[in-house]
Amino acid sequence: QIRGIIDHHALRNGSVSSDLPIYMDIRPWGSVSSIIAHTYFRNKKTMPKEVAGIMLSAILSDTLNRKSPTCTDIDRDICRRLAKISGVADIDKLAREQFSAKAKVLLRYDIAEIIRMDLKRFNIKGMTVAYGVCETPDVGVLLDRKEEILTEMAKLKRESGDDFVFFAMIDIVQLKSDLFIVGEPEKQLAEVAFKSTMDAKSRIMPLGDRVSRKKTMMPPINATLNAGWKLKLSMTGSPSDTNLAAIAKSGTLIKGFRAAA
Repeated sequence: QIRGIIDHHALRNGSVSSDLPIYMDIRPWGSVSSIIAHTYFRNKKTMPKEVAGIMLSAILSDTLNRKSPTCTDIDRDICRRLAKISGVADIDKLAREQFSAKAKVLLRYDIAEIIRMDLKRFNIKGMTVAYGVCETPDVGVLLDRKEEILTEMAKLKRESGDDFVFFAMIDIVQLKSDLFIVGEPEKQLAEVAFKSTMDAKSRIMPLGDRVSRKKTMMPPINATLNAGWKLKLSMTGSPSDTNLAAIAKSGTLIKGFRAAA
């Protein structure tokens, strides 16, 4: 039974329902740990040193060491207060140590786990967009396994029936990201949404300084689909613009359809 919800993400249709009224605290901050810490402070509750350290680490992870576009001044202020309570003298050093440890942990997982560990699905105008991200200080670890990633993305799309499957690797040191493009539908949608171009050889599209799925990656995709975007196809004797719903869950070849170049 759901007793309450504390979160920093947007609510979507059908995301949650309850038989009885529940406690909800949803704020547009960079981390749910900022909300929890604020609740401690607001209620003048004593926070154990260990708890402060854990919440500080969570905020640094969520906000890419306070550099993500989702980070607010409130998050930064709470980080300073948590650092004082937990005895952390150098917040940046703690963040670097966290990111380094994260890169080492990534090596323990197979590609299927990496793609799915932070994958969210969004239903937009009857179409499902699966969008996974992986934050790492060493993107080379993922680039070395590019073919495995694309193969696994194609497998995921076949098995899940998602209309689009995207996977972004986020460089948490350089604060930039790149998008793996598994098929023609993803390529066309991403080109319009992000106004970028996929490298044909690597099937990777640079996203520049977009490092937040919530704030800078999904909004352009959402806006593009809601604006009536259509997948461009060509076929003999038929219109070249066909709504994706008519060819959902397809690859680049669909019963005589050929994706337009």
